[in-house]
Amino acid sequence: MEIKPDFGEIYASLGELYAQHQRQKEAIVAYKKAIKFAPDLKDSYRGLVEILLDQGKVDEAEELSYNALIQHPSWATAQEFCTLGRALIAENKTHKGIACFDQAIELDPKLLEAHYSLGKALAEKGEWLEAINCYQQVIQLEQNETEENYSESNINIGEVYHLLGDALQETGKLDESIEAYQQAIELTGN
Repeated sequence: MEIKPDFGEIYASLGELYAQHQRQKEAIVAYKKAIKFAPDLKDSYRGLVEILLDQGKVDEAEELSYNALIQHPSWATAQEFCTLGRALIAENKTHKGIACFDQAIELDPKLLEAHYSLGKALAEKGEWLEAINCYQQVIQLEQNETEENYSESNINIGEVYHLLGDALQETGKLDESIEAYQQAIELTGN
């Protein structure tokens, strides 16, 4: 029986060692080889992303993170998908941002921030009906959390009603839009 070395693990260890000694160029090469030989080693992705961010290569780091997380969704929490989604939206990578929000919702259907961010992204694309569904989901989830005396959200529900009103207006649902705007005014006190 012949023992074959695990090149992925070896390159990952080498990348980590280079990174510890501030030899970023060599670490990048080693991490990329580790990913090539063993695409399931999440520490190689994380190490490479850290170095890319240190070098100010934010776009490349975001792209690598996105690809890794879409291939291996169990590597991230719903909140991490949300954070990546917002960063991608800020870089005008709306399609990828939306995919991250969808994944966040799949991992945690009660994450208000994911529904809210998805709604805003869809509204930006003019996908009003889908945005309306997202905003309504935020409102429903927020009401459920309030009833349970459990709310970790930083979402301004008055703003959600305002955005819902905008989306309803865009779809010609004027009476519903007025109701949403009135609710926004009531909640924000303006």
